[in-house]
Amino acid sequence: MAQALHVQKHEIQTRLHTLGVTEEQLRDAASQGVAARRRCTAFHPPSSPGFYQWSEIHVALRQTLVPLNWRHSDVGGFSTVVSPDGSIAISVATGSDRTGKPGLPDPTTKYPRGAMTHAAVEINQQTTFDLHTGETILPDTPSRKLVTWWLLVATRHDEVRLELSCPTSIGDDGRIDSWSERILLDPLGIEPTLPMLPDDEPDPTPIDVHVERL
Repeated sequence: MAQALHVQKHEIQTRLHTLGVTEEQLRDAASQGVAARRRCTAFHPPSSPGFYQWSEIHVALRQTLVPLNWRHSDVGGFSTVVSPDGSIAISVATGSDRTGKPGLPDPTTKYPRGAMTHAAVEINQQTTFDLHTGETILPDTPSRKLVTWWLLVATRHDEVRLELSCPTSIGDDGRIDSWSERILLDPLGIEPTLPMLPDDEPDPTPIDVHVERL
C-alpha cells in the first residue's frame, strides 16, 4: 500500500481540515501534556512522567474538541476522541525516535498495544487514501467504519516531535509499525533541563484490553 506523507505546510493544513482538527489544536494538546510531565518530581513513581503526559494530552484534546461536537470514548479501556459524524477517532501514543521524521524506516509506537488497538488497526486496513483527491475511501459496507488515527509523541531533551498518522499494521512485537498516512507536525521546542525528560521510560500507557465479568 502506498503511503501518503504530508510534510508541506499547505498539505498539512488541508488534510487536517478534512479531518476536522488543526495543527494548533494538536500542538497545544501536546504542550499541555509536556507541562504535566515536567511537573513530576523525583518523588513520583518512575512511570509518572510518561503517564501524565499521555493522560493530559487526551484531556486537552477532549477539552478542545468536545465543545465542537466531538465525543470522548474509553470503550474497553481504549481512550479516543471521536468526530461528530463518527467516522474518525484520535488516540495518543508514545512514538519511537522516527516520529516526526520523513522517510524510512517508519516510526513505530514505542510500546506494544492491546487488543482494542489491534481491532482498530484491522478496521483501518479496510480503508485507502486517494492520493489524487485527498479523500479517505471507506469500504463498501452497509455501515461506515471508524478510522482511528494516532497522535504520536516522541519526547526528547530539547524537543517534542509530533505526527498524526493512520496505522495499517502491527508487528509481531505488538507495536504499530506501518501507516497509510502520516501528517508531520512542527515539533515543540523545550529547554533541555530536567532528567525527568528521558529518552526512555517505562510504558505509561494502560493496556486497552476489554475485560468482562464472568
